[in-house]
This record gives sequence, structure tokens and C-alpha cells, in this order.
Amino acid sequence: MKHALSLALTLALTWALATVLPSTAAAQSAAALRRQGGTSGSMFAGSTIGLQTGTTAIGLIKDAEPTWNPEVATTLTLAPRLNLGSSFFARGSFSLTRELTDSDWTSMAGETIASDTALAVGVRPWQSDALGLFLQSDLQIRLPTSKASMAQTLLVAPSLGATAIGSWKSRGGDRLTAVLSGRATLNVHRYTTASTETPWLTGCSSLAEGCARYSQTGGRNAASRLTGVAALSWAPVGWLEVGVTAGIHRDGLYPLQSGTTVNDVVVAPDPTDSNARYIAIYQVSSTFQVHPSTLIVFGAETANQVQRPDSQYRAVFFNRFTSFFLAVQVLPDQLLSALRDAPPSALVSSSP
Repeated sequence: MKHALSLALTLALTWALATVLPSTAAAQSAAALRRQGGTSGSMFAGSTIGLQTGTTAIGLIKDAEPTWNPEVATTLTLAPRLNLGSSFFARGSFSLTRELTDSDWTSMAGETIASDTALAVGVRPWQSDALGLFLQSDLQIRLPTSKASMAQTLLVAPSLGATAIGSWKSRGGDRLTAVLSGRATLNVHRYTTASTETPWLTGCSSLAEGCARYSQTGGRNAASRLTGVAALSWAPVGWLEVGVTAGIHRDGLYPLQSGTTVNDVVVAPDPTDSNARYIAIYQVSSTFQVHPSTLIVFGAETANQVQRPDSQYRAVFFNRFTSFFLAVQVLPDQLLSALRDAPPSALVSSSP
């Protein structure tokens, strides 16, 4: 009865906390990446069910911008993983985000937004228990189930990723985990832009200065993305782990065709534009293990374009994309193990 009551109270408390407090994590800690490695021997090791609530930091400061636009949202994430022997695995991920406020980022109050769906198969080609290292690589397919990807006319996004994870435990009992991860993604779109390359002023071709100043080339989609992530975490005790994560995305936009004419306007590519765009990601987090099957994670993160449209560098750590989050993560394999190992008297009360 003690084990079942402890587990029930843990799940109820952490679920309630996550629905009240903030998040939207873009990066992952070294501890999370290590758990996704599925090294515990269970067929479903590395699977997670997460409930995360977050708020934008700038929304907490009412006069930070000309218009106040606070945002609080809750995300439910399903990330199953199936380990096929000791070397092969298959995994997937999908999330639903419901905004609790009425910010400008969504179309209506209380809107629920689906993410893209990711499916992957992978292999762990090398592992050394003596060195505390292992390598894994995967082939992933991302399907456009989100509104953003549909608006960009994305058809499919195959990618190839590789991850190196090292985890070392000292004689004192604390653990250090380091992760290096890279991914190359090819985005296949129906159209190279998500908007039309036409002047916004009708009839401007009859003006003396023409349409050049009234034209835009549309929002070009990214044909490819290269991602690099480094993460480091330290666990001074078994139930606490703190970590930092940093990464960079390099998006390669579809190039503009030279000499394209639209409505009598010649749209020429900028010779100084490399068609490359960069997005940096940062995260700091603390993870509390309140039960072998339940984790509470809270922290802060930001994801921002490296440069503004005028080529000035953006504020790195505090900007409109900075957020605070609280998340509850349930590890299904550990939960099933706890229920399986609990004595029958703890799960079903006996009659007097």
C-alpha cells in the first residue's frame, strides 16, 4: 500500500503543478538525451510522456514592449521508443500545445496547436561501459502535421542525426553527463516560398519610380537545416540533476532565381545574401526525480535569430522568445516496472 500510495500522490502532485505553472522547451538537457539513449535494458527505455507549461519572460514585464503580449501555454508530448535488441531502436514524437492566454501568436483564445510528427529508426553502433561512452545515429522522417509546416507547404523532411553521449560517475556518487549531437535535414516543399512574389501596391508599374520600393519577395522557405547541440549536466545526488544546453541551427533558404519578372518587375537576388540564416538556442534546467518513474524539470530557455533584418545582432539571452518552464515527465517503462514489482496487497486493498 505504501508503494502504490507514494506513486499515486507523486503523479497527482506533479500533474497538478505542471498545469498551473509555465513552458515550451526547444532544447533538451544532457540528462534527457541520456535517458533517450535507452541504455537501461528495457524494451521501452527512453520513452517519455511529458506535460509542460511555460510563459514568455518578456510577458511578465508589462512595459517591456509597446504592446503587452503575454503568453502562457501547456504542451503534452508523447515520445515513445522501442528498443530492438541492444543495437537498434525506433522512436517517434508528437505534441499538442494549448495556449491559456490570448496572445498575438495564435488565431483564437484557447487554441490547441499540433506539432509535426517525427518518426525515426536508429542504431547504436558502439558502446563502452568501461569508458562510459556510446554512439547512436538515426534516420528520421518529419511529417507536416503542424499549421506552420502546412503554411510553408512542407511535404516531408528527412534527416540524418548522430549523437555521442558520455556519462561518468565519481567515487563520491555524483554523475557528469556530456552530449554532442548533430543533424542534417532536407526540407521538401511544394513551393519555395510561403507567400507570393508580387508588389503590394496595385498599379505601381505605371509610376515613374516603378514597383521596386513596393515589392517583396515573399517568405522564402528553408531548403535545408544543419543543427549542432552541446549539453552538459551534473548530478550531485541521485534525485537532482542540473544542466546547460546550447545549440545552433543553420537554415539554407531556397535561392532567388536571377532575373525573375513578376508583374513587369525584375526581382534580382541580393549579391551579398548567402541565403543562410542562423538561430541560436540556449537552455538551463534542473531535474528532480521524485519517483523512479517521475521527473520534474524547471528552467529557462531562449531561441533567437542571430541577426535582425537590419543585420544587427540580437540580444542573446533575453528577448521576446525567452521563456520559463515547468515540466513533468513520466517514464512509462519505469512506471510499469514499479506497478509490476509492487506486491498485490499494495495495489488492491484486502477485505477485512
